[in-house]
Amino acid sequence: MEAKFKMDYDSREDILYIYSEKSKVKESIELSKDIIIDLDKNNNLVAIEIFNAHKFLHILNEEINCKNENVLSLV
Repeated sequence: MEAKFKMDYDSREDILYIYSEKSKVKESIELSKDIIIDLDKNNNLVAIEIFNAHKFLHILNEEINCKNENVLSLV
């Protein structure tokens, strides 16, 4: 069965939280100063917390656009 994820965004603190309502968190891992992932008892990803979300998503979008431009230039 596929997990369905929900999202909450705190605009004042600029924190994006994407999570599965039906899963229980067993462990949290700090991947960087801006990203924390939560795992369940089977080490499945059940949530991700992104601090400074606006900046992170803006940078991610720029990288995707750059890669798309590189791919298109090869065609």
